Amino acid sequence: MISTIYRRSIVSRTNILRTRASSSTQRGLLHKSNPLRFSSSLPASHTTLEFNPSMFDTSLSCATCGQVHPGFPSPLFKCPGAASSPEMDHVLMPTALSTEDLSGLKDLAAASPSPSSSSPFVKYRALLYPYRVAMSNGMSDENYVKVVTDLDESINKLSGTGFVPTPMLEGSLGEEKVFVKDESNQVAGSHKARHLFNVMTYLQVLDALRPDSAVPMKATRRLTVASCGNAGLAAATIAAAADWPIDVCIPDNADPAVVQNLKNLGSNVNIMICPRGVDAVDHSDFGPVSTAGAADPTVAVFKNLIQEHNSIPLSVQGTECGVAVEGAQTLIFELLDQAKSSGYDSLDFDQLFIQVGGGALGAGLFQGLQRAANGELDAIVPGLKMPKVPNFNTVQAEGNAPLNRAFAKMKADGKSAVEAAKTKNDYMFPWVNPASVAHGILDDETYDWAELCRGMDTSKGSAVVVNDEQIREANAFAKSNFKVNSCFTGSVGLAGLMSTRRGGTSSSAPSIVVLSGVDRSFSTSAAKPVNTGVTWSRNGISYRQLESSFDPDVLFEFNKKHGSTPHNFIPDEPVKKHFSKLATGETTVWGAFSESDELVGFISGETGGGYWLETGDGSASTCFINEFVVSPEHRGKRIGVNLTSMSVDPKAGIFAVDENIKEMYTTVHVGNVTSRTAFVKGGYREVMTYADAMRERDTTVLKFSKNSAIFPRGNSQTMRVVGVQSGNAVDGIDVGIFDFDPLVRNPSDPRALAQSLNYTTVANKTFPFTPEERNYVLGLRAMRLEDGNEYAEGNYKFGDWCAQRVNDLLDETGVDRSSVALIGSHGQTVSGHPHWEFGDLSVIAQKTGITVAGDFRPADVAAGGNGTPCTCTYDSIMLRPKAGEKKWRGNINI
Repeated sequence: MISTIYRRSIVSRTNILRTRASSSTQRGLLHKSNPLRFSSSLPASHTTLEFNPSMFDTSLSCATCGQVHPGFPSPLFKCPGAASSPEMDHVLMPTALSTEDLSGLKDLAAASPSPSSSSPFVKYRALLYPYRVAMSNGMSDENYVKVVTDLDESINKLSGTGFVPTPMLEGSLGEEKVFVKDESNQVAGSHKARHLFNVMTYLQVLDALRPDSAVPMKATRRLTVASCGNAGLAAATIAAAADWPIDVCIPDNADPAVVQNLKNLGSNVNIMICPRGVDAVDHSDFGPVSTAGAADPTVAVFKNLIQEHNSIPLSVQGTECGVAVEGAQTLIFELLDQAKSSGYDSLDFDQLFIQVGGGALGAGLFQGLQRAANGELDAIVPGLKMPKVPNFNTVQAEGNAPLNRAFAKMKADGKSAVEAAKTKNDYMFPWVNPASVAHGILDDETYDWAELCRGMDTSKGSAVVVNDEQIREANAFAKSNFKVNSCFTGSVGLAGLMSTRRGGTSSSAPSIVVLSGVDRSFSTSAAKPVNTGVTWSRNGISYRQLESSFDPDVLFEFNKKHGSTPHNFIPDEPVKKHFSKLATGETTVWGAFSESDELVGFISGETGGGYWLETGDGSASTCFINEFVVSPEHRGKRIGVNLTSMSVDPKAGIFAVDENIKEMYTTVHVGNVTSRTAFVKGGYREVMTYADAMRERDTTVLKFSKNSAIFPRGNSQTMRVVGVQSGNAVDGIDVGIFDFDPLVRNPSDPRALAQSLNYTTVANKTFPFTPEERNYVLGLRAMRLEDGNEYAEGNYKFGDWCAQRVNDLLDETGVDRSSVALIGSHGQTVSGHPHWEFGDLSVIAQKTGITVAGDFRPADVAAGGNGTPCTCTYDSIMLRPKAGEKKWRGNINI
C-alpha cells in the first residue's frame, strides 16, 4: 500500500439523470403492458421512441449446465450451479440477442446525438451486455454514454491512455497477407483492459440504477483479480480510476516493472504476493487468506477472497467473471471496421492465431467472429459482415500447454466441447511446472478452455504449440517488421502463424494476429511515472503537476510566446517532441495557474534527456529540465522559485513522480541571472560553468540530488562531505568521506558557534602514487618543465586523478554519490609563495557529478591572510570549547 495519488469517483448516482417512471410504473417494468417512453432527455430534433424495457433480455446463461439467471439488480459473475455440480465447467454468458432485441437496441443508440467519443465501448455499445442492462432499466442512451466516457476520461487522466482504436497493421509473411492488431499501447499495455472495462461498466451501471439512498457497492465490497501481471495491472488501473479498492493477487516472480506500476497506482491498490509453498497470504484488513483450493496460489487467494469476504471478481477468467470475456469482442469489431476502411471490403479471412494463457482473449475473439459472421455486428454497423468464421487457432508454449492436451483428448474421445465440459477434470487440469519466456501465459489451467475448444472444433482450427526459440524469433520479427514493441507473451500468436507457414501451408486469404502486451524491458524506465496529485496555492497562484492529457500545443505556444529571449532559443521540432512525451510519461510538467485558471508559467523535465554527466546509474536515473518559462505579466510573485521548488519537492516533485530518478539537472545561459537565481532558490546547486561551443555561449549546469529532497542540506542537517588532498610528501592522494553534524549556534549570538563541530568518519583511504605519477608531480614542483602548456595539462591531469580516487572510494564503500553534498579539494601544492595548487575543480566536478569547493589557500590570501597555514579557521571550529567554557586548545602546524 502506498500513498494516495489522483483518483476520482466516476459515477455519482445523484448526477446521472436517469429517465425513471413513477414507483408504480417502475414496478410494472416487467410487464409488457407498461411501455416506458424514452423521450424526456432527448433533443427535440430526435424521434420519440417507445420500447418496453423487458424486451431486452438481461439474463445470463451457463454454457454448460444451461441454467439461466438474472444479471440485475445484483451483479452476477459465476454460475450458481457450480456449487452443486463442481465436476462441470460453468461459464456464465449474456443470453444471445434476438433479432428484435438487436433492432431495438440499435434504434436506441441511433436516436441519441452522435457521441464524440471514439471508444469502442461507445461505438459498439448496443452489442454489449452492460448496455442491455442500462436500457432495460430506464437509463437513457445519453446517460449511458456519460457513464462510459466519464470512466474512460478518468483512466486517461490516471494512466495517460484511454480507450481509442488501437492500430491495425497490414504486412506479409512470405506471399501471404497478414492483418496485425497492435494492442501493446492499449490501456495498461495489453488487451486485458478491454475485458475489465466491460466489467467495470457493468458495475457502474448497476450502481447508477440503484436507489439514491443505497450505499455504493465500492463502499462495502472490494474488487480482486488473479494475474501473472498484465491483467492485474489493467484491473488495478481501472479500479483506481473508479476509486474502488482492489486486491491484486500476483506470483512472486511477477515482472518487476508491473509490480512497480501497481505501486504507483495508489493506496487503493493492495498487492498480494502469492508464492508457492505457503499456506496463507496476509491481507491488511482480512488477515491470513488461504492458498488452498487451486494449484496456482494466486487463483486460490483470489477465489477465497470472493468466497470468504464477498469480494467482486474484476478478473479475466470466464469461469469466475463471465461478463469479462465479452469485452474482447470489441477488438474484433474494431479490426473489421479498420479492415473495411482500408479497402478490404470482403472481410474474408483464412485463419486467426491467438496466444492463450487463461483463455479469455481467445474466447472473446471467437465470440466476436461469430457475431460478425451471423450478422449481429452488421446490424449495428452496416457493412461489417464476415462471410464465415475463419479457422480459429490457439497457440501455447510447449512448456505450458494444457489447452493442447485437452483439445487432443476431446477429439480423440469424439466429444463436442459442451460434452467435454460436463466432466471438466478429465480434460482440463493443472500443468506441472509451467515454464516459458512467455511468462504472461503461464496459467497452469486454461480457464476458458471449453469455449476455445468449441471455437477450434466448429471452425476447423487447431491447437498449436511453439517453443521458446520460435517465440523469440516471432518477437524479433514483430519489432523489426511491424515496429510493435510487444513482449514475448504478446508475440506467441505470431509465432504460431510463422511455425505453420514454415511447414509449407499458406493461403490466398489474409490471416489475423494480435500483438498484445508491451515489452516493459524495452522501455526507458520500468516504472511508469505517476501524477502525485499534490497542489500548492501561493500568492493567488495555484501549482500542480499537469495531467498526461494536457494539450502539448498549449505548452508549446505559451513557451514560444513568453520563453523566446536572447538567452533562450527555442527550436520548434525538438521542443514539440519534448512536450508530446507528456502523454507517455517521459516528460513531466509542473504548471502555475492564475485564479481564473489561466496558465501563467511552467517547468518541464524529461527522463534521460540532455546533460546528465554519466554520473549515476544511467540516463533512466536522471531527469533534465528542458523548458522553464513564466508569463512577464505575472512576474514578481515568486512563480519561478515556486516552480523550481515544486519540481524537486519530496511529495510533489520528480522523485515522487518516478522513484527511479536520482538526479535532476538543467543548464542555463550564464547571463540569465533571473533563471539561475530561481533554480538556486528552489534548491538546485550550481555544478559548473563551461564554454558551450555548440551554442556559442557560457553555460551553467545546475543539479539537485534525490537525497537532497529527503535530507535537506545546510546548517540544520547532517551533511556528507568528501575531502581529497595530496601533501608535500607526494606519496599519494588521500580521500575521506565524513558526515558532519548540524552546527550548534550560540543562542546569545546567532552568528557564533556554541561548540565544536562533530563529525563521523564514514571511510578514508590513501591511494599511493605509482613511481611514474610521483615523478611527474615532483617534476611540476621542481619547476623543471619549460613549456607553460605542460603546467596547464598537469592541472587538468591532477584533477582527473583526484576525481578517479573519489569515484573509486565511493564505489568500494557503496556510498551513493547522490548522498554527497560537497567535495572539498585541497589539491597538490606546486608553489607555496605565491600559492598554486593543482587539481582543476571543474574537472573533478565533471568526473564525479558532485559540487566541489577548493582554492582554499588563494582564497585565504585574497581575504588578507598568508595562505599558510590555511587550516586555522577549520581548527578554530573543530577545537572550539562549548559555550561558557574557557578551556581552549592549541594546535601547531608542522
